[in-house]
Amino acid sequence: MNESKKPPFFVPTGLFIQSIEFLNATNITISGYIWQRYPKHYEEIIEHGIIFPEATQTAFTEAYEREEGGEIVKGWYFETTLRETFDYSVYPFDRQLLWIRLWHKDFTKNITLIPDFKSFDSLNPSTLPGIERDFVLSEWNLSRAFFDIRVNKYNSNFGDIHFTSHDKSPELYFNIELSRSILNPFIGHLFPLAVVLLMLYALVLTISRQESSLAITGFNVSTVIAACSALFFILLIMHVQLRDELAVNAIVYMEYFYLVSYITILMVTVNAVLLLQDTPMKMLAFKDNLIPKLIYWPILLVWIFIITAILF
Repeated sequence: MNESKKPPFFVPTGLFIQSIEFLNATNITISGYIWQRYPKHYEEIIEHGIIFPEATQTAFTEAYEREEGGEIVKGWYFETTLRETFDYSVYPFDRQLLWIRLWHKDFTKNITLIPDFKSFDSLNPSTLPGIERDFVLSEWNLSRAFFDIRVNKYNSNFGDIHFTSHDKSPELYFNIELSRSILNPFIGHLFPLAVVLLMLYALVLTISRQESSLAITGFNVSTVIAACSALFFILLIMHVQLRDELAVNAIVYMEYFYLVSYITILMVTVNAVLLLQDTPMKMLAFKDNLIPKLIYWPILLVWIFIITAILF
């Protein structure tokens, strides 16, 4: 980053995350402790501190400063809101990578942040280094946590003539892998969808031209249309709620269940209208609408299988 040919100055940096909260589909609030180690005596004056480049707002509170074996260890408690892009295309079976990119406060100088290896018992990602032991994160399960260094470059010198914008710069990242818990999406979306599809099938079973069946079920086209309209309205509200939660510009896996349900509602309505025509189609007239009753679930499940196979 620096035009100077001096070797980079390495600053060991550590993180301890105590809370993570998803505010919406792109914003996350994180709090915890962060610290750095500096040599007690160094020929160049270096300002101590950290920057979160993705943050929309950050608050630091100096927590401690002490000397350890010729080093100065300085720590801060922080709360920050990060804005990141996540992939929800296979929601609710998605896995997300939450990253915390770290810059030194004097990022235009030739300073490179590295993990503070000696501050962790283990850096094995499966042991979740840098994560609170009794960590609570609603709707998500923690999978792994690890540091890595990525090389980035920028098309600006940030107003510093000594900053070489075209040079590649190593930057420290702390990464947290998350897998979504299926319980909430199942209760909030999948289970109501299954109930709606079962109710639609019950409507299909009532569709008949036989007077004996009509006397029992009271079937008529207007009843089917009214019932399908009510179910469609319920699904539409749930679908809009899902879109608001995720705030994505693409269709996610869960939405295909809604699209299939919309088509199914339309087909059930069309089936009822066509069956009561003076001369119904042979397929519908066969044994009093038997074929639609038999193929309802096979066709529905084949659609879901094909969508699942394509996306996964």
